[in-house]
Amino acid sequence: MPLNDPNIVIIVATIIGAAAVYLPRYAVRIADKKIRRTEYGSAIIILDQVIKCFWIGRDLLARAYLSRSVALAYISEHCKAIDDCDKALQLTPNNGYAYGLRSLAKTGSYEPDSAAVDGETAISLSPQFCVGYCALGSALSNLNQYEQALDNFNRAVSLETRAPEIYLHRAACLWLLNREHDAIADCNTAQLLNAMLPRSYTLRAYSYLSLGNFQQTEFDLHKAEALNPDDPSLFICRARLLLAQARADEALEIVDKFVQLHPTTHASFLVVRAVICKAMTRYEESERYLDDALRINPRNLEALWHHGDTFEKMGKVEQGRAEKANAIDFGYTPKP
Repeated sequence: MPLNDPNIVIIVATIIGAAAVYLPRYAVRIADKKIRRTEYGSAIIILDQVIKCFWIGRDLLARAYLSRSVALAYISEHCKAIDDCDKALQLTPNNGYAYGLRSLAKTGSYEPDSAAVDGETAISLSPQFCVGYCALGSALSNLNQYEQALDNFNRAVSLETRAPEIYLHRAACLWLLNREHDAIADCNTAQLLNAMLPRSYTLRAYSYLSLGNFQQTEFDLHKAEALNPDDPSLFICRARLLLAQARADEALEIVDKFVQLHPTTHASFLVVRAVICKAMTRYEESERYLDDALRINPRNLEALWHHGDTFEKMGKVEQGRAEKANAIDFGYTPKP
């Protein structure tokens, strides 16, 4: 049959058209699977290519932006994740899922007030889905409203019992409420649903560390390291473990090593470095790091408490006690 046969032309055009329609959709599904397997870099590469496909529809393009925002948020690229959510909302303005993801990204970039508004919007648009409740819970947790946050996480779990990330958000909140055993139970559930999430091990390690179980903390840190050796929370938790074991020099070395490899202004690194410096009686240095942490996140109760404790050790007793009391009044409990 000659190539210029109309039937051949129709068949080839149909195949090309079907490929143009279905391949980008299939690529997004592949990227979503990679995100669930914590392969964020390769997922982003796939989604970058999908987004360049100028012929795909608005809904699929919005979905690609949102999937990429999830991957970006997991690697702490929160500002880029917010940008992708904004682009998705320009394409699909009443997308509750997009508002929920943008809320989570804003929480990660220390914008909890705006994140709470987006979380509430997500719930109003899509009350049947869990993402809005999870997002609002995360924002409220960052606003130090832990009981209200827990209510939203409980609602999210009731709507979606098979999403491990929700259990991990709730576990972090439970840990802040000093309910370490409940936090461990949620981490265990998350691991049953997806054993490839390093955060399930680091969050469980934090809980075991608070309970003084250093052996189990070390075990979970090794498991997390095998899954993602560059996870920032892994370095922070390991530094806290070493500090709890009176190994401040090694703890500081761990923090410095990570910051050299991955320059960061993350408040958590500033706080843990300040706590280590305080343990080494380097009070002025500790105060400086805590000042920086509080500039990034003025609601960081751990930074506020240690700032007060540092003041006390420097002889500024009244000011130090006032700051520590203020942190405790807002619900902070000193942890290792």
